[in-house]
Amino acid sequence: MIVMRLTWKELELQITDFTNEAKDNVKFIYTLEKYCEPLYKCNPVHARLQKMSAIAPMNIFLRQEIGRMQRVITIVRNTLQDLQLAIDGTIVMSETLRNTLDNMYDARIPTAWRK
Repeated sequence: MIVMRLTWKELELQITDFTNEAKDNVKFIYTLEKYCEPLYKCNPVHARLQKMSAIAPMNIFLRQEIGRMQRVITIVRNTLQDLQLAIDGTIVMSETLRNTLDNMYDARIPTAWRK
């Protein structure tokens, strides 16, 4: 009986330690997100373009290309996030997502990305 009490007390102390550690990890993640968010929201190319002449032909071309690439990246990111949710069962696997998954499996560019 005494051995069981000691075991339960040790277990309770471990659970308390793990709980405190988990709370510290959550605080750390929120702090990390708070300070790192401006870094990944920052667009260094845009900042560099502001320093350069905005009316130079090459800069106009560069801005247009950056805009196009950002649209493509957004479409790909959203599609992949939706695919992940559909595979997990959170959302319904639509026909578009099914075709995208099949095309990726066959190493082809999905139709939704070709717009």
